[in-house]
Amino acid sequence: ATPIFRWIFVGFLFGSFYSCEPDIQPEQLLLKSVNYHGGLEAMEALEQLSFSKKTMSYDSLGTLTSELHQHFLYDFKTGQRGVKWQEGAHLWALSQHKNQWSFQKNGDSLSLSAEQKDSYESLLNGGLYVYWQPYKLYKDSSDKTYAGVVNLQGKMAHVLEIRYENSEDIWQYYFEIDTYRLLANRVLHSGRYSLITNDKIESASGFSLPTHRTSYRVTSQNEILWEQASYVYDMD
Repeated sequence: ATPIFRWIFVGFLFGSFYSCEPDIQPEQLLLKSVNYHGGLEAMEALEQLSFSKKTMSYDSLGTLTSELHQHFLYDFKTGQRGVKWQEGAHLWALSQHKNQWSFQKNGDSLSLSAEQKDSYESLLNGGLYVYWQPYKLYKDSSDKTYAGVVNLQGKMAHVLEIRYENSEDIWQYYFEIDTYRLLANRVLHSGRYSLITNDKIESASGFSLPTHRTSYRVTSQNEILWEQASYVYDMD
């Protein structure tokens, strides 16, 4: 065989080997990531999680449009959870334990409508879901599919695609090849892609949890269009 045909044959074998590499099971990938971020036993033994979160939102021109300071508390032993936040001159406090709600504005108790309860329950679910990844991903019952390996901003990453019941959104989570550290997640919502990167993590708590995250509007190829928001976390 001529040299050119030998190279074509070798290339074909290499490409076939790469494409036929067995898929990783989603649960196996997530468990490895959980182990990197602190370990399954340690996470399940934790009785309480509390952290502050600062959210800064921007328009497409880079102008700061809002800044929100929140503090979340989750008591896994009792099931109680809550959030406090400052809005202008007003301090709001919300807590939930099973079907019992407490809602206060500047220390005065207020009632909640059914619609408000649904909205605030989503806020509390979302606060824990975002901060306690990938443990929450490992434990939830979403539809998980391993989608191969991609180059994400210069780093090779495993991709896990996730879909939730009664939602048309498509989520993708990116895990570093060697360490299984959670690098970023992306959501396709109403025809638009948002990529949220985990820029810095802390380890003082014994866990590897985010301290800085950034949300970008991106194309389907993860090319950045503009920065939408930045998030700063501080675990108590």
